[in-house]
Amino acid sequence: MKQKGFTFIEMLAVVVLLALLVVIAYPIVADQIKSTNEDLTNSEKEILYNSAYSYIQDNINDYPIRTGNIFCISIGSLSQAGKIPVTIKHIKNDSVVKVTIASDDNLIYDMVEDGSCTETK
Repeated sequence: MKQKGFTFIEMLAVVVLLALLVVIAYPIVADQIKSTNEDLTNSEKEILYNSAYSYIQDNINDYPIRTGNIFCISIGSLSQAGKIPVTIKHIKNDSVVKVTIASDDNLIYDMVEDGSCTETK
């Protein structure tokens, strides 16, 4: 009598091959996801930096452009002013854009935690 189906060895071989594919593919996929998240975070930072620049220009009386000045602009302030054109998903909402005036035409931007930014005007 002939039996239909797969033997235990055949099933084991299939499971081993699938496991091998997972072991090979997982690091590649994980690295790609990490790289994509870093790219998204950097893109969102760039959007926030441009938004902060626009916010400073609109409120120039409150943010004088003088060398050495440091401004701390919250994401909430940028959002309320309508300066953020997209939904920010990869940066914490309590973060602050720190803008340091290095010279009249050189502004240095950084993302910091809410309590770690001190303004100087």
